Amino acid sequence: MRTTLNIKDDLITESMKLAGISNKTKVIEMALSDFVRKLKRAKIKESCGKLKLDVDILKLRKEELNE
Repeated sequence: MRTTLNIKDDLITESMKLAGISNKTKVIEMALSDFVRKLKRAKIKESCGKLKLDVDILKLRKEELNE
């Protein structure tokens, strides 16, 4: 998909330099992927303590070792 963006040149240049990427599209895709991953992690953290799981960790570990 083609999109026109107004992004500061120094920000793109610095991002490309730090990432070792010479392609603007790739560095923007990488940044967006990292951003999405960060937001997903934050959503998971929000649910911390709100989920009630009936899991026996010791039993699961024993089963993993027996596989």
